[in-house]
This record gives sequence, C-alpha cells and structure tokens, in this order.
Amino acid sequence: DESNKSKVLGVIAESVGSLKNAQTADSVLKLVISMPNSLPSESSQSIVLQAIAEAAGRIKNKGIASGLLNQTLSKATDLQDEYSKSVVLNLVAQSYGKLNDPQLAATVFSQAITAITLTPDESNKAFVLQAIATASTQLAEPSIAAQVLDQTLTSSTPIRDEYNKTSVLHAIANAVSQLGEPKSFVDLLNQTLSSVESILDGYRRADVMQTIANSHVQLNNFQSAATVLNQALSTAVPIKSDSRKSIVLRAIAESAGEITD
Repeated sequence: DESNKSKVLGVIAESVGSLKNAQTADSVLKLVISMPNSLPSESSQSIVLQAIAEAAGRIKNKGIASGLLNQTLSKATDLQDEYSKSVVLNLVAQSYGKLNDPQLAATVFSQAITAITLTPDESNKAFVLQAIATASTQLAEPSIAAQVLDQTLTSSTPIRDEYNKTSVLHAIANAVSQLGEPKSFVDLLNQTLSSVESILDGYRRADVMQTIANSHVQLNNFQSAATVLNQALSTAVPIKSDSRKSIVLRAIAESAGEITD
C-alpha cells in the first residue's frame, strides 16, 4: 500500500536523523532517498522527502547533511505537483539555514528560489519565499543574507495576490530586523517599501509599512523609521474597518515609541 509505504519510509528517515553516527545516517538516508521514485503519487513522494529534509537538518556533520539536502532538493525540483514541491523546498531551506555555512546555504536558497519562481501557484511560491527569508536570519554573514533577501524580494515582485505578496514582504522586513547590519539592509528596506506601493488594500499596505519602519528602528535608522511611519499613518487613516485600523494604528504607535533620536 503506497500510503503505508510512504509513512514507513518517513518514520525511518525521522529516526535516522537522531543517530549519533553521521555515516550510518548518511547510508540509510541515501537508501531512503532512492525509494520515493517507486511511489506513483507525488504527495507520497513529498512525505518521504520532507522527512529526509528534516532528518538531514539534525545531522551534525555539515558535509553529509548538505549532500543529503542537495539530493532532496534535486528530487523536489522534479515534482510536478506544486504544493508537494513547495512543502519540501520549505523544509530544505529551513535545514540548510541550520548548517552554519552561509555561502553554501545562499547557493541552495538561490536554487530553491529559481525552482519555485517557475510555479504558477502564488500561494505555494509565497510559502517557500517566506521560509527562505526566515531561514536567512540564521546566516552568520549579513552581506550574504542581504543577497538572499534581495533575490527573495525580486522573486516576489510578480505575485499579484495581495495576501501572498504581503506575507513575503513581512518575512523580508522581519528578517532584516533580526540581522542587524544597517549598511547591508537600508537599500533592501527601501526596495521592499517600493514593492508595498503596488498593494491596493490599505490595511495590508500600512501593516507592511509599519513592519518596515520597525526594522529601521531595530537598525537605529530612526529618521527613516519616522518617515515610513508617517507614510503608514497616512495609509491607515482611510481604512474603513475600525478593527483593522485600530490594529495598525496601535502597531504604528508602538514603533513610534521606540524612536529615540
């Protein structure tokens, strides 16, 4: 039975990820990686690949872990079902972010961005781009993280659905606030702000603006933060929904309270 087989393979992969012997884990997971092709359903293949991606992220040997993740990424890229592909790419991105090898992670993130950019499903695309933006915060080199976030932003530009677009822009702005390197990220925040202008929904636009302003605050760019908060406030005033307006105005006030210059 295909469903049972995928579950068993997934359980094996999850268990192997906890082994202390990286070589043994590598041998078993390579064997498991070769098996999804025997499963006719891509959703079943995806279940196995998800488990492998998570297990590889727990292996302490960076070389072995990256090799397994590369194979998983390659398998995921071949999946035609967009949802199945996006879930695996999401987990590969998360696991690569944990390897403490910024350059290698950036290369893989770029491959994942290329793979997901081709998908016509905007929700799946946004799902992966959010994961990559979040994973970039684990990169030890801010300049490399900035490159990853710039690619993520570029890939999000064609997204038309405003919910999906704002979710990616939020993730990018939040990532910047955690990376704390002003010189690398001021231009990126300005580009993110430019992307916000294409969003018609006042609530979503003001909400992302507030997040961008908060990132400026975290980077001690208080003048830029004040400018963006004023834009967010102007955008929030016409919002018709009282509940939404109050949420945004409260967030704007909190960010403004952190400006100390």
